[in-house]
Amino acid sequence: MIPLPIAAAIPGPVSSMIQHFFDCVAVIPGWHLLFVVEWIPVVVLDILTWRVLIERPAQARWMTPAQRDCPSANSTRNRAMLSFTTSVE
Repeated sequence: MIPLPIAAAIPGPVSSMIQHFFDCVAVIPGWHLLFVVEWIPVVVLDILTWRVLIERPAQARWMTPAQRDCPSANSTRNRAMLSFTTSVE
């Protein structure tokens, strides 16, 4: 329950400080630059996520070979079981 008040209390003052700082320094209003400052981490995390996430478990460099083979073995076994149950009916 503690993280919620902390998460609500920190962004407001930080945004206010950023806005005030840019009002004093830049030609553009601080609230315009606040959007840019808040946008930069989102774009960086987006690019990192896009680079780290993979299409298939077999492509994951951070998994052990046994972990990479497990999902494909399970899906092959599930497909075999599905074809068996549909052919019996």
